[in-house]
Amino acid sequence: DVMAQLSAPADDDAAAASRPAGVMHEAARWLAKPATGHAERRSRGKLRVSAFAESCSVLLNGLIRSRPSLLAGPFAPLLRLSECRPLVDFDNKRKFFRRQCAERFRSRLNSGGRFSLTLKRSTLLQDAFRAFSEASPEDLHKRLTVNFSGEFGQDAGGLTREFFSVITRELFDPNYGYWRRTPQGTFQPDPRSRQVQAADFVSFFRFSGRVVGKALLDGQLVDAHFTRSFYKHILGAPIAYHDLEDMDPEFYRSLRQVLEMDIDEAYLGLVFAADEQGLDKVHTVPLVPGGEDIDVTEANKMEYVQLVAQHRMTSSILEQSRAFLRGFFEVVPRDLVSIFTESELELIICGLPTIDLDDLRANTVYQGFRPTDQVIRWFWAALRSFDEQDRARFIMFATGTSKVPLEGFKALQGTNGTQLFTITRANGGDERLPSSHTCFNSIEIPGGYSSKASLRQRLLLAVREGSEGFGMA
Repeated sequence: DVMAQLSAPADDDAAAASRPAGVMHEAARWLAKPATGHAERRSRGKLRVSAFAESCSVLLNGLIRSRPSLLAGPFAPLLRLSECRPLVDFDNKRKFFRRQCAERFRSRLNSGGRFSLTLKRSTLLQDAFRAFSEASPEDLHKRLTVNFSGEFGQDAGGLTREFFSVITRELFDPNYGYWRRTPQGTFQPDPRSRQVQAADFVSFFRFSGRVVGKALLDGQLVDAHFTRSFYKHILGAPIAYHDLEDMDPEFYRSLRQVLEMDIDEAYLGLVFAADEQGLDKVHTVPLVPGGEDIDVTEANKMEYVQLVAQHRMTSSILEQSRAFLRGFFEVVPRDLVSIFTESELELIICGLPTIDLDDLRANTVYQGFRPTDQVIRWFWAALRSFDEQDRARFIMFATGTSKVPLEGFKALQGTNGTQLFTITRANGGDERLPSSHTCFNSIEIPGGYSSKASLRQRLLLAVREGSEGFGMA
């Protein structure tokens, strides 16, 4: 009865708001009821909760906005269940995250103590590395104040913002050999860092994690756009081979070709091993014991693709990733970070981009469509109806990052340089979701959508949904 009343359409907002408070309370109790008993029964319970939450997501988010404490109490299952997390509005999750951090660390923030940095501009990276590495997690939860040696001025917030801006630019400079920049402008640990900086690479990645974590805890936005796979590592989410697309587009295309061709006929000479570029030569790394002697065949090619992708995105940077995560979670609670999707995590770390849809539309290429086609008009209308968070998710869906080039969308980068946003016609209709190819900054939209509402619903689902795959062990 509760579900029926909550999911029944209301004539207007006033009618929705006037539904009995008792119904809301019973719905909250139903959502909060712990899953017990047989595994199959628990699984059915999860499906019922997620189906309920999806059918009533607008109403539930409205309730959360009016009573944010619901997410810490009766509506907590919406954040505990991975199937439900994408249904909670980003703004509701962001406010919940901020409120929970403030409550957990209130005593340290109000203790009067400070985490004080005195830095020389000429040695800022070294000074910050020393201070962050020597600090205890308790110190990192205190209020941060920054002073630059030889300069007058009291930090009322401006010096702290300047510090995070400068330090992140230094941290992620590829010339230091710790991080590498992808063609999309995102960052991933450089596998060679353990050779280039053998003495301190683990300490440096832990330091990097602490800096990004402190910025997140303090609400300071930083220009630290990671690859999709690295955000998934932070979240402990599974990774799939197609996450390679925004990290190494050329290698991703080669793996797609392996899957699309008949390996037994083509015989490419592939074995279960991966090449890894060292400082002076290429090393061969077996993907399974004895992999150098195991041929890739039509029967096992999917296993090969999964293993080689896992090596590129996980195994080859395992020490670096673990060190970063150790530092990051010494500052911010893992359970609070886990409520976000990878695109939302980028937004809360880096901030919402300014997305000029007129500029995007003016720099769009069409394949199989004309700009005046009805489906294209529906597409742009749907995109304009999205809020800022979903527009940012869309940009990440299409390009691999929510970062917008300073020169605008005419400067979008792809595999071989400038690559304009492209919309390609795909077969099918309402039964299919739009898909994307981030290395080409392109999306495929089925040309057979029956209505603007259908296209909008399918597009929104596509940009919000997650992917299954393998994780970091």
